[in-house]
Amino acid sequence: MNVIEQQDGQPASGSSMERLKEALRGGMRSKLLRNILTVVSGTAGAQAITMAFMPVITRIYGPEAYGVLGTFLSVTLMLVPIAALTYPIAIVLPKRDGDARGLVRLSLMLAVLLAALTALSIHLFGGWLVEKADVAVIEPYLMLIPLVMFSGAALEIAQQWLYRTQQFRITASVAVGN
Repeated sequence: MNVIEQQDGQPASGSSMERLKEALRGGMRSKLLRNILTVVSGTAGAQAITMAFMPVITRIYGPEAYGVLGTFLSVTLMLVPIAALTYPIAIVLPKRDGDARGLVRLSLMLAVLLAALTALSIHLFGGWLVEKADVAVIEPYLMLIPLVMFSGAALEIAQQWLYRTQQFRITASVAVGN
């Protein structure tokens, strides 16, 4: 039996293209689908802007700068999720906004505390850590790691709050602006 035919063997009314168009029109009325498309388009726009400016950026900075950036990012991107102990992910879950605000405060306090502990550790053991991890290329930038940790945690907290309050346009705009 042909997929376009109905159960009784008769051809389905309208073409499959018309049914697809109608499903898309109905889907665009769906708030969930619009919100998903908003976030996806913001992320895609951000990626397109990054790709468009990549030739310019690679002309300005040499391969050494990219190596230092890559090493620095590999260290910091391992530490950013630890900065707030992944509590920001739970911000969208509570039924009451008061509980979610409590998670925001807890996440921010943890991010400040862990960034301060990281700064203290770097101050006391930075040279030894650089030697053991064999990342001497980022030694001048070590004290930026706690700042990046806190900033990354704060960004995650703000992003989760925006998801909770369903402000997806702001999230997309921030992705493009970033």
